Amino acid sequence: MPRPRRAAAQKPAGHYAPTPGIRKSTTKSVASVRKSRKKKDQSRVDATIVDTVPDSPSQKQGKRKGGAGKDAMGIDMPPPAQKDPKGKGRSGGDPALIAAGAKGIEPIRESSPEPLDPAALALDLKNSYEGKILPPIQRPARQQRWKQPATNPIEHLEDVPKGWNSEEPDLHSDDLESQIARCHERIGDNIMVHQFEFKLKELLQQQESRNEMMAEEKPGLSWPVVQRLKTLNSMSNWLDSEGDEYELAPNVTNLIETYRSGQLKWNDGLVTYWAKGVQLCQPRPFKWNEYELISDQHHGQKGFWVEGFQGPGPTHQMMQWLTHGDPLNSSRFAAHMDICLKIHDLPHRRTKALRLSFLDDTGASVMQINRSDMLSLVNMNIDNQGNVPPHPKVLGLVGLSFADGSQAFLNCIRLEANMFDPTTGSWLSSVWHQIPVVLFDDTTSGPELRLNGPWPRFRMYSATAPGAECQTYFSDNHPTTMTVPVASVLDMNKQYPLPLLLPAVTP
Repeated sequence: MPRPRRAAAQKPAGHYAPTPGIRKSTTKSVASVRKSRKKKDQSRVDATIVDTVPDSPSQKQGKRKGGAGKDAMGIDMPPPAQKDPKGKGRSGGDPALIAAGAKGIEPIRESSPEPLDPAALALDLKNSYEGKILPPIQRPARQQRWKQPATNPIEHLEDVPKGWNSEEPDLHSDDLESQIARCHERIGDNIMVHQFEFKLKELLQQQESRNEMMAEEKPGLSWPVVQRLKTLNSMSNWLDSEGDEYELAPNVTNLIETYRSGQLKWNDGLVTYWAKGVQLCQPRPFKWNEYELISDQHHGQKGFWVEGFQGPGPTHQMMQWLTHGDPLNSSRFAAHMDICLKIHDLPHRRTKALRLSFLDDTGASVMQINRSDMLSLVNMNIDNQGNVPPHPKVLGLVGLSFADGSQAFLNCIRLEANMFDPTTGSWLSSVWHQIPVVLFDDTTSGPELRLNGPWPRFRMYSATAPGAECQTYFSDNHPTTMTVPVASVLDMNKQYPLPLLLPAVTP
């Protein structure tokens, strides 16, 4: 039985034509959307070489008013401003909101970053953005509180007051003291007491584990810093035992010293750049064009490190267990999709890309490929004179936490991603996206199934439909314009199929 494939996006006809400077309204019916599904053909080759998007006027996107304000280096700063000093509108706004009240839904707009001034950047690297950037999520006020008499508790969800829920959006998930106190309040409210007794038990276990970790470090360090120190110490041991191919150990050693001394704090949303153990900047927001320039200045193929681009503790790669074993005998509901990857374009020519098969893993926090895949991306771009292109630039070492409770460390590099629709012969994105990718070392153990990570859903809208096909539809148009299968009430009420009852897989 062929494994299910992810469906490609459905696009309005002519969507990929060159975009004019002023977008004209259209009344074309969404019924003209063309469908492109990933073929369920196991005989196909997983990796086929395709050329990258040529430079063309279609990459020039129209600009709209509205967007976040920027400082001198283009960093997002509150409050939002409508225009920059040059009068050029920044792209902004949710396409879903823009589409409201319009007949045609606007596709997602993209633009390339503006060129950097190296001299201005060098000066700005000395400035710290700690405390100057609004947190990405503003927590709301506490929800309405309901209480029930102890003599008449509510024990079933269908009986709770309308609007009641068990979430605490006003509390940070790491604020265990507040979460525990809230649990005691909820238990006293006599609504779904068993739910909060269960949650309280989990929170107390987390608190005990945290207290043990905090006791291992000197007093005064924050919980994120303590988590980071534990991760960095594990990274240091891993580099000693497994080898330091990318020469990252000096960065890890000096990061440990800097955190322990209190000279560096953990700042959500901010990063610091390091090269061969030397800190290159104060905490600042991450930008790919800044990373590109700074890593170029420090030969970023080795010895370079971006601290803070992942969380303080291990990154979740929750479905990794699915990648062990024969992919033809994997679960019927383990869906796959194709993504194109390439190394960065060379100064005088575009690089070729590989179209690779990925397991669609919503539990993976970062894209994962094999080391052999990365070497193929490099080797296929050797020119006729035998010149080998530079290897991808390194971002650092990433700690991964798997669904079975185990942890591992993988080197992380920068690659570029896109998706190709073979039916329309066009790319789903007008620009290639720079993304972090971790490398599984398949030198001795053989390759693993690749994990797509969060990029497809970060970049595009997605939609699914009830049924056993496990198709996901991706598009840069709002889901209201996407054509997906319609399931009947009978389809939606079918019993979940047990894998043992499914047809046997034939080799």
